[in-house]
Amino acid sequence: MNGTDIELIRRTQCILNQYDKYVRVPIRKKNIRDEKSYSHTLFINACLSLLILLQNRLDKDQTIGNATEDWGIQDKDITLCCNTAGEEEKTIREICRHLRNSLSHSRFSFDEKESVLSMLHFKDKNDRGLNFDMSISFKKFKGFVEELCKWALSVE
Repeated sequence: MNGTDIELIRRTQCILNQYDKYVRVPIRKKNIRDEKSYSHTLFINACLSLLILLQNRLDKDQTIGNATEDWGIQDKDITLCCNTAGEEEKTIREICRHLRNSLSHSRFSFDEKESVLSMLHFKDKNDRGLNFDMSISFKKFKGFVEELCKWALSVE
């Protein structure tokens, strides 16, 4: 990875950390009149740029492994995850591919509690139909993205 890639990953980590700090303060207490918080959008954009940046690295890396629970995702969070051949494959590589597609094609939604992200829902499909379905708490998803950042920075 070049210096620009590494800097983007580090900045993504900062955005993740700032999200928790920023979103916890109601807008009305920030002396901002009639403005909306775009922290959700910033978080999603940061995740998407990270997934796009790491696409080739994830496709080629053989050490990333399959232990999704080590990355904060439990089996119950994903009801469907198929590879390009249509076979069930819940690997980090496949999950990242589907998340990238889901975000890129606006096949995601989220639930909020008091303007704070609580659940994220991701879907992906191809010409054969739905091939990925994941609903995960924001806390777990944020942990997954943090692990992805750590992995990316640790691999040469």
